[in-house]
Amino acid sequence: MNGPSARALREGGIGGSIPYKVGVTLYVKPKDSGPIPKDWLKKTTFQAPFGDFGQILRIDVSETQRCAYVEYEDPRDAQDAAKDLDGKKISGKEVSVVLASQATNRRPGSTSTPVGPPGRAVDIEQRVAELALKHHLDEAAGARLASVFQDRSRLGCDLVRDFQDLDEHLTASNKPSALVSMKLSELRSGRPIGRVLLSDDFVRYEEPPSSPAAGSGAAAVRQKHAEEAGPKAEASSMAEVKAEAEKLEPEAARTLGSTERVDLAQIPDPWAEVSDAKALEIIKEDTLEVIEVQGEASAAAHLAAKDAELQSFQPSSSQREFLVSADLSENQLATVASLQPLWLRYLSLAMNPLESFEGLCSFPRLLVLDVSFIELTSIEGAWQAIADLPRLARLVAEGCSICSLEVELPAKLQALEVSDNAIEELSELDALASRCKSLLELDLRENEVVLQPGYAKKINKLFPSLTWLDNQSRKKYVAKGAAATYAPDALREKDVAAVDGMFKNESCSCLEGNACLDAATCKDWPNREKVAAAARKRKGLRDDSGSGWVSHF
Repeated sequence: MNGPSARALREGGIGGSIPYKVGVTLYVKPKDSGPIPKDWLKKTTFQAPFGDFGQILRIDVSETQRCAYVEYEDPRDAQDAAKDLDGKKISGKEVSVVLASQATNRRPGSTSTPVGPPGRAVDIEQRVAELALKHHLDEAAGARLASVFQDRSRLGCDLVRDFQDLDEHLTASNKPSALVSMKLSELRSGRPIGRVLLSDDFVRYEEPPSSPAAGSGAAAVRQKHAEEAGPKAEASSMAEVKAEAEKLEPEAARTLGSTERVDLAQIPDPWAEVSDAKALEIIKEDTLEVIEVQGEASAAAHLAAKDAELQSFQPSSSQREFLVSADLSENQLATVASLQPLWLRYLSLAMNPLESFEGLCSFPRLLVLDVSFIELTSIEGAWQAIADLPRLARLVAEGCSICSLEVELPAKLQALEVSDNAIEELSELDALASRCKSLLELDLRENEVVLQPGYAKKINKLFPSLTWLDNQSRKKYVAKGAAATYAPDALREKDVAAVDGMFKNESCSCLEGNACLDAATCKDWPNREKVAAAARKRKGLRDDSGSGWVSHF
């Protein structure tokens, strides 16, 4: 619903043009040209009437433009829907449904037609193909860009400026395809992309002593900026960078650290007496001492080093002794070997430009690993390195361009989150079941496979012990009998439904997510808070702590 299907992603290309077609879009608006009903802001309002005609790639609703866009994978499905639904009512409003290319009050959204104001028209398909070829984007990234720039054309963005700025960002990135995945929501919002900001620290990390190639990376972007600014500005900028680098040299040396590996056997494990289940519970509750890169720990601690511009990490003696959890996401780590061995139970490497997973075995007691938005399929040995973690219980790999589950995975893995990838065939579930027999949680949202007929039946057959699927609890609360719930006096004094122990015309609010206030109507009064919490999770609501990920082991 939020992007092209996995089939389209796999059949895409990066040659002179992109074979993946964004689809055929319908333009839906009220016939009276009035404001749209509030129900139209819910995509499910359109899913019901339009979904009967074929596979929908995306539904967009614009309250300001007073219209909606429904994009089909097959042009014939779009034509059938336009013919049958034009003039029908949706949420009480008679609607006009036409092909978007035939709409008279919108700018064309077809990627085969230049869009934009006179003098600044852009052929989206051609420009995306040029970017894909220049920056070696994978098929999924190219397809997503083609889709997202159609959205930006509808929002009235300056596509000429957008493509120039995006080209600059991709040039500066070590992993351009991963950058596309990370920036999708921002691109769809219509906000200006903006130029690359090269801070002094970024210059220090991106330019090693040996002169880098002038045609790629941050050096190319910096050269382009210098040419635009003129020789005086370039000389001034370089002088400032040199002075700042000299001033920060001691700190840089400490951050980059020594290449000498530490013998983990010589360091006591701070959680040697803590069971894996208890460790997961503590990490989930977020009660650990939190320190930053330069901080010192005095007890079991979590390292908060997100977006710290690290190329490597050399822990201090206290950090080496007490760190059990680390967030190193959004840094400049090129290899896991740039990290020193630690007794970590949780590690996030998300959004790093990793090129090698060598050294992951330096964390032998890792329980939770997050590698989201890293191109795992392009890194040799990545899956084997993950599979070799003997105690890994949860793997998070969102947006990693995964199209197959026939990969190496830890035998004891209990939770796998692979949302927003390109997994399509039901046969992939067989491959997963053969590798992870003890799986308790599985998240496949934003994959084409969840839309395949027979998906739920296949899941039930292959994973009978699954307790969570696609962020929804599969546990069912079984009510106690009346005799087990109420005292004998209560049974004699009130009219009780014998099946589930409920009083007539009364209900247990715990099952709706709110703990009961009266023991007489509660099915399980001693455990009312737990029952209510389970109900909230079943509905997809966050727990009371607002935690972003919750362990259900």
